[in-house]
Amino acid sequence: MTATTAAAGTYRKTLQAGIVVGIAGLVFALSTNLFLQNFGTLNYNGENGLFMAVTQLYLLAPEACLSFSAALIAAALVMRHLDITRRAPESGVG
Repeated sequence: MTATTAAAGTYRKTLQAGIVVGIAGLVFALSTNLFLQNFGTLNYNGENGLFMAVTQLYLLAPEACLSFSAALIAAALVMRHLDITRRAPESGVG
């Protein structure tokens, strides 16, 4: 496997990871209402500390997943661009 093939595999894997994390974030966001109806709690009364913590983590998960997904996709695009610009002088293009 050459360095070019390895670089191409790296940005493809990064792009795929970004897409998967983004889909997971969308699933979390779309199922928030279902989660809150079955497991979540929005007020703390001293007895439901664990459920309150789980609810807060669940409510923060979509934002974290979607932000991380955008960062991974952007990194994949930058890696692809750098790979293409590094190969351009070798191929005589540009």
